[in-house]
Amino acid sequence: MMNLKKMLLIVVICVISNVLNAQKKDSTKKESETPKETTDGGIEVKYFNAYNFDFGGLGKDNYLGNFNVFIPKMIEGDNKYRMGLNAGFLKINYSNGGDSINQTKYINQNVLIKPLDPITIGTRYLNQFNKLAITSKNTSYSLYAQPLFYMPFLSSTKEGEFDWYFHAHFELFVDKWTSSATLTNLQQDTLTMNANTVNGVYSLINKFPKTIETSVNLSSTQTNLSGYFGAGITVKSEPVKNKVKIFEQFTVGRILSYVNPFINNNTFLLDFNSTNDKKPFFLNRLELQYQLNDKLDAIIGSNIRSKGLDEAPKYAIYVGANLGIDGLIKLLTPSKDSEKK
Repeated sequence: MMNLKKMLLIVVICVISNVLNAQKKDSTKKESETPKETTDGGIEVKYFNAYNFDFGGLGKDNYLGNFNVFIPKMIEGDNKYRMGLNAGFLKINYSNGGDSINQTKYINQNVLIKPLDPITIGTRYLNQFNKLAITSKNTSYSLYAQPLFYMPFLSSTKEGEFDWYFHAHFELFVDKWTSSATLTNLQQDTLTMNANTVNGVYSLINKFPKTIETSVNLSSTQTNLSGYFGAGITVKSEPVKNKVKIFEQFTVGRILSYVNPFINNNTFLLDFNSTNDKKPFFLNRLELQYQLNDKLDAIIGSNIRSKGLDEAPKYAIYVGANLGIDGLIKLLTPSKDSEKK
């Protein structure tokens, strides 16, 4: 399998090469040319695979995939008003903005040598000074549907050149969190409870059951489902006909049944506070699409999502390739040569 960095370098070289070649050709093209991912009725189907940059440095799963169907004309009315649909399935990895969940901290713990020992003056216990390094990986899946309402009073008079839509937003959002922690003992002393320490907090479980010389690795995985409902503005433009496309979308709304991740001081792993309170959110998507050839596009995009004003936004930046409808059909349909075999 081709190295991912080499693949990205090839994509960048292809983009630069196509830009230079395009400058040498005549800039005027027939407007009757149909974009490769557009089918009859103006339906656009995208299937793109991208590299999801991981600014947290974990580098375990950087694949981003999106299958998207954009239907600009489902119902047409008078005065150019019409209704459409934007829907799809997205797999994405977000990086956490602001104060990251990944952290290293130092903790002082008192541990009973024998869990059934009484907590009284004279009982012996272990006083441990430990280092805790925690990393958390977030993978998200989104199933979304957005009814579109075309706004001709804002759009360009030339259809497809600069189109504005008001959209409603319905989304099922799955958050999968994988948390791992490494606990290392830096110092341990055996002490005896006295009048000053007998009222302290003592752990019943020693995290180092065999030896303090060996670090302890802990891990957990949890999956959460949330509902996102809202509305916003979608803008689609094509500054260079059949060559460059821009997709911008801003959405605001409410979240149903969401969770807040936090570090559990008892398990030393990521845990969650669930709530059914309706919390506001905003979502911003931006994509630049450049045609490399009649069956392949390069895509650069960003996805920013935030829950309320009290939480730093999560973000994803990615670069990849779009097969389009022709490329997708070719991928899923066996060739004639293979059928003969």
